[in-house]
Amino acid sequence: MKIRKGIIFLTTYFNEIEYKRFGVVELEKNGFEVEFWCLIKLIYPHVPPSDQSVNQEITKKCVFINTRQEYIKAVSEMNNDVLVISTVPYDISNYFIYRALSTYHVKYSFILCGPALPAVAEKKCYKNFKAYCQDKLRAPLFSRLAALFYRKLPCTWIGIDPAYIVLVAGNKGYSDQLPINKSTLICPSHSRDYDLFLLENKKEWVNDDSLCVFLDTNVPYHHDTLFTGEERNIDPASYYSRLRDFFSYLEEKYNYHIVIAAHPTSDYVRHADCFGDREVIKWQTCALVRKSMLVLTHESTSISFAILYNKPMIFLTMNSFKGYATFSNIEKCATALKAALINMDDYSRELDIKSLMYVNSEIYNRYIDDYIKCPRSSDMSLWDNFSAQLKEQEV
Repeated sequence: MKIRKGIIFLTTYFNEIEYKRFGVVELEKNGFEVEFWCLIKLIYPHVPPSDQSVNQEITKKCVFINTRQEYIKAVSEMNNDVLVISTVPYDISNYFIYRALSTYHVKYSFILCGPALPAVAEKKCYKNFKAYCQDKLRAPLFSRLAALFYRKLPCTWIGIDPAYIVLVAGNKGYSDQLPINKSTLICPSHSRDYDLFLLENKKEWVNDDSLCVFLDTNVPYHHDTLFTGEERNIDPASYYSRLRDFFSYLEEKYNYHIVIAAHPTSDYVRHADCFGDREVIKWQTCALVRKSMLVLTHESTSISFAILYNKPMIFLTMNSFKGYATFSNIEKCATALKAALINMDDYSRELDIKSLMYVNSEIYNRYIDDYIKCPRSSDMSLWDNFSAQLKEQEV
């Protein structure tokens, strides 16, 4: 049966960011109808409604589903020319999501092409056996065993059909803990950031030997903590004050021009003056990194741009980050990329920043192959590639 419609299962807030991220324009250009199902209240019922306004035109493309009954009824009414593009985590708590799709024989897919951090993507390492046991024993025994068997058992044994198609970015983008088997089409591709990289390369540019870019992650206000369940008590005033002090030090000592590449979820109109009088620019991270001579970051996934453009990076941390699982990846990322790490609460004013501006090209190239772009995969845009793969299956 020819696929004519894609339904994107969202587990986060529906907004313009998600609309662009899932290539609606490209999919429609290739002849597919596109619809979003926002499952945030179904998967994360504790998460409060978004306080951001959304363009009414794109909201027309989104169906908001709040209960299991609504979800199962909607799935049962799907036509057989539909392909679901799922972002719902494949774990035991979401069994009903994939069981319903299988019951009504709805094809579904995974797009494993989001940006990845090397420390997050690698398997967790432990200092010793005691640390391993402490981590594993946090969850009840039954829950841990159930989760283990759920992911390890063949999906068909528990009544779940295998995914129809999976797009992967990089050699390590593939996961063997998804509901797949020999019938699943595994398609090598590249990350969404690589699409932006290709578009940026078509433009003219001028390198700025004084430009230093900070990859903002909206630390005090990011809504990701609502989904992870991690309570993050980072005082905004203290956090931004520490950044401003460090940036001023770099500007005064090295005559750098520091620009803030604002995170997509940030609102620096509402939270004005966080970075002093420095320029804050949104939606131009790739272009800013391309022109820069140094990139500063905590653990932003936009490090992909720095790696693609072979830019030196310095990872920044501070004492208030200690104890948070999210920020523990900062040091791991720096180590994995052999990049410098600076604690902004504890560094010498005699520090020679220029001596820390180095790039390990071998590691950068390996990161590209592992997490950004499968070797020998097409430079066709991610969603054009996805569309082409679907059309090939119809032949």
